[in-house]
Amino acid sequence: MNLAPGATRLCDHAGVLLFAPTLIAVREVLPEPCPLLPQWLAGLLLGALNIEQTKYLNANDLSLLLGPVTRTLGRQRDRLYELATEADTVGALLRWNFAQLGIEERAGNDFYLDPHTQHYTGSQQVLKGWCAAIRWADKLINSDYSPAHVQPLGARERLQIPRQTLRHQPAHQLPQHPV
Repeated sequence: MNLAPGATRLCDHAGVLLFAPTLIAVREVLPEPCPLLPQWLAGLLLGALNIEQTKYLNANDLSLLLGPVTRTLGRQRDRLYELATEADTVGALLRWNFAQLGIEERAGNDFYLDPHTQHYTGSQQVLKGWCAAIRWADKLINSDYSPAHVQPLGARERLQIPRQTLRHQPAHQLPQHPV
């Protein structure tokens, strides 16, 4: 959209501009550029916890801020499945994260886990645990967030990714693609 000089336009999600350089850079992390990565990350920053919740975001304004966006949930799910099954997606994102943090090679085997637990009031069957908010044992959602994996994980699988993916695997041993 072209605006005349001096004209203004109300733009939802303008706060995404704070993260725009990083969001645009993550598009180029994979061997084949993926415009959905910045779209999904912007969605997470804006509070959409899954692809279905992105329907509440203003796609027109996001496209002004980040470039073309994919609106249909089916296409987003298909692309997410493709990325999840490609061999080097995780390795490329890890290398990019290491580069952003200025880490040439991960030293040591220490992993710092900072679990965030929230009371779950939904109807799904989830594990119970101690909920400090209500001072009672009840259904909980455990969400772990780290620079390598920005993804909510259930209690059973939350320790599987660091053990399988990161343990004893310095950055220089991950599969190489240009970042």
